[in-house]
Amino acid sequence: MSSPTLAPVPSAADAPGAPAPAAE
Repeated sequence: MSSPTLAPVPSAADAPGAPAPAAE
């Protein structure tokens, strides 16, 4: 569920412990 529209950095958002601003 890593969408470039929601998350600018899918890699960081998908990584554990990474802050998800829009991904959340």
